[in-house]
This record gives sequence, structure tokens and C-alpha cells, in this order.
Amino acid sequence: MGIYGMILFASQLFLAIQLGAVQSAVFGTRSFRITDSIVLAYVTGSQRDTFLSQVEVFYRNSLHVYQATNVKITFISDSEVSAGSSQHIHLVRFQITGSAQTDIDFIRVKTEVRNTIRDAHLSGITLNDWTRYETASLVDSSDTLDFGGGSGGGGGSSIGFGSGASAGASDQLDVSDSAELTYTTTAERDDLLQQILGLWGNALGSAYIAGGLQIRYIRDMALSGGRRNVFYGISGQTRRRTVPVLQLQDVVHRGFFGLRPRVTATLQTGPSKPCFLLGCLIGK
Repeated sequence: MGIYGMILFASQLFLAIQLGAVQSAVFGTRSFRITDSIVLAYVTGSQRDTFLSQVEVFYRNSLHVYQATNVKITFISDSEVSAGSSQHIHLVRFQITGSAQTDIDFIRVKTEVRNTIRDAHLSGITLNDWTRYETASLVDSSDTLDFGGGSGGGGGSSIGFGSGASAGASDQLDVSDSAELTYTTTAERDDLLQQILGLWGNALGSAYIAGGLQIRYIRDMALSGGRRNVFYGISGQTRRRTVPVLQLQDVVHRGFFGLRPRVTATLQTGPSKPCFLLGCLIGK
């Protein structure tokens, strides 16, 4: 190949790269992640993988309308809920990933998948209530909940927890989340939830919350080792139409580890920072 041929080839290659970049910008392909959980009854890992492969198909079918490609399911972890004579019940967490050409209505997708599973009457599989959605935009990859953009995110990132995080014209924040806690009585559970409410209040601060921040118990599920997975909701009036929900949730979750019901004994960790001896809020 002569010098002119090399120049021509380099020019064509450069043009192809530029066209590819323009097409990506025009069509706005976005990668997405959906982290979800299901309750499965299985004995072997292969049985679990068979269940997950069916869930992958359901998600792929539901995401087809959004021109989703490369939809894959990935096993994350599982926690044993209870054991029977022949089957073990597990809370299995998994992630759905892929790319889409259009904004995704994640709440609609989740609802369709759950309805499909119920209609299919699959034995030994039940979708859990806890779901987290994340999208990575070419323009804005920040993890935010935009009250004005609908459940699809409108070009930014959109996160929902459980039944979804949403707000109407009055900017009502509503976030569903879960925490693995150890307690004996309902009073101890409620005390732990009040501590979690304090974590959310500190994370949101006056910059996001105008008032009325509340926590509500939804339900709980027994796990192994005496722990329970407690589902709860946080609600309140927000000052802003965009709240970095995922970022704030990570801050809150770092306060979950070692969470215990309060006791009267305290440990002084500094001149103005008392810490409950059995209730210190440390990273999860």
C-alpha cells in the first residue's frame, strides 16, 4: 500500500469513527441496571440458575418495547430464609443489565414482570418487593430522582426503591427501602426504625427536606442467624424537585452495620458526640 493509499485508509477510518460517535449521540443509547430480588425455593445452584434464566426472559420481553439489547441477568447473592425437609427458601438478589434506545419506564417494567410470573404460576418462585433501578445516560450519569421527568427519567438517571420513589405537584418524597436487623420485640424494632429515620434525616438535611419526614413499617422477613429483613418507607416534603436518592441511600446504609436497640449506657467518643454502647451507627 502506497503513501496515498495509507492516507485514504486513515481518512476512511477516522470518518467511520466520527460517524459512530455521531450515531451514538443522536440515538442516545443508554446502559441500564435493574437490581432486584426474588424469593426462591431450591436445593441446588442449578435449580436457582434455572429460575433466574426464566426471570431474564421475562425482563427481556418486557424491555423489548424500549429497544433494549444485550439484556442479561447476573446472580449477586442469596440469604437463606428458612429450611424445610427437602427445600430451602432463599432471598436471591440479582441484576438485569443491557442497553436501550429510549427512556425506560422502570415501574411499568417491574409491574409487567411480576404480573407475568404470577400468571405463569411458576412453582417455587416469588418476586420480592425490593427493587432498585439505575440508568447511565450519555449526557448525565448522575443518580437522581427527578420528580418532573416521570418514571423513565427524561434523559437523566432515575432510581426507584420498592414500590418506587415518586412525588406529585407538592414535591412529596416517598422512598421504600429495607434493612437487615436483629431484634426480639416490636418495641425494639420500632426503636431501630426511629434510628434509621434519624439517619435519613441527617442524610437529607434541610437542603432537601422541608418537613414532615416520617418512617413507616411495611413488613419483615425472617433470615438465618436470627436476623430479619425489614421493609420500611420514608416520606416527607422536599424542597427540591431533584433528589440524589441513590447517593443518600448509600450514606444511610453505611449507618446500618451493627445497629442494635438502644440501651441506657453510653460511650463518649468526643466532646459533643455521645454514642450508644450497643447502638453505635457504623458503616454497613
